[in-house]
Amino acid sequence: MRNYMKNFGLFAVFFTLLLVSCKKENTDQEQHMRGEIVSMDHVGDLDLDKIRDFIGPKVMIDSLGYADKLKYEVSVWKLSYYTLYEQKDIVLTRALLLVPKGVEEYRLAAVMHGTVVPMEIITSTFPIGIPTDFDCVNGSQDVREMGLPIAASGFCVVMPDYTGYGPTKDRDHPFIYFPELIKSAYDGIICGREALKQNLGIDTGKDLWLCGWSQGAGLSLYMQKEFENNPQYKEHFNVKAVSCVSGPFNMKGYMRYVFEEPDKLHTMMMLYSWTAYAVNRFCENLQRPMDQIFRNPIYDQTDAFMLIGSSAGEVFTDFFIKNMLNGIDVAFNSVMEDVSTVIDKDFVSPRWKPVAPVYLHHGTADTWVPSFNSVDAYNLFSSLGCDIQLHLYEGQGHLTFIPVFAAKTVEEFYENL
Repeated sequence: MRNYMKNFGLFAVFFTLLLVSCKKENTDQEQHMRGEIVSMDHVGDLDLDKIRDFIGPKVMIDSLGYADKLKYEVSVWKLSYYTLYEQKDIVLTRALLLVPKGVEEYRLAAVMHGTVVPMEIITSTFPIGIPTDFDCVNGSQDVREMGLPIAASGFCVVMPDYTGYGPTKDRDHPFIYFPELIKSAYDGIICGREALKQNLGIDTGKDLWLCGWSQGAGLSLYMQKEFENNPQYKEHFNVKAVSCVSGPFNMKGYMRYVFEEPDKLHTMMMLYSWTAYAVNRFCENLQRPMDQIFRNPIYDQTDAFMLIGSSAGEVFTDFFIKNMLNGIDVAFNSVMEDVSTVIDKDFVSPRWKPVAPVYLHHGTADTWVPSFNSVDAYNLFSSLGCDIQLHLYEGQGHLTFIPVFAAKTVEEFYENL
């Protein structure tokens, strides 16, 4: 009896401590709000010579006409803020702020970075890191080749990390499920604008210029749609122009591209498996058992990315592929339409007509995100009478012409001041 009472007492103490711990954790979470700015820390300053070095060799700088475009030294800042994750958690995330020095009229541009693989063993090998990894010496290719040229031309630039990285690296990243991804990106832009005003006395107003590469390009066009149509966002920003390179815009067509030839080999099949995982994981109307979608056991996003298989037939179940193609899987097809800014190649029932000018850039030899995404978007929006331009780069792949894109983006932004 004595031992029983002793054990019961220890259990009571443990249970009490557990309740206190849970209560403290809930209290800590409740005291933060979405959009709350935590800190804005100065990382360093970059002169024009260093910025040019980051972009590339002098011959490249000259060929891109950067002599007249790069005018301002840039101050680099790291912003920490709270955002919403999965409609329930308030989480800490970050963004990089690039601030040109000596600008007479400040304007705000948002640069959405490309895909960053959720595995440190890979991200430590390749230079495509999240924006706040940039320390004025090493780090993100997106910062060096996109963010800095735009900032040095006179725009304040905000580059959100997105959730799933940095302080939230233990959580799944939404990838191309844009309804979730837009939360941290939108909050980053709002917080970046407010932090510039509070800490540096810089007021950029409501005007916003958007651009992005790959995943970030798909997000940029999706954000334009939401910022122009959705009252939740529309009141805060006036989108002036959007420039996108190698973006997935027709997400339903993007997946059908591999489903229609299930035996065809693809060097980046892991992007398609991660896409299916993220859409199923984050869409509340899906969240199916993974064995209904994938042939092999899947427990998390790393499993989805590292799936063994180079074709759709090796990665996905026959049942899933068949029902996606014949339309029986109405729910999953509907969600893929929801994350698309362009719906299918026949352009049935366009959901949105862009107001601000759109500039699309894509390599014709892109095997990661096929160029039909940009061609479909151009054909649809030009048929609606939108202000849209398409630049196709013959023989270019997914990565090879980013400096060219950035130089043209600077011109496109200044054409729409």
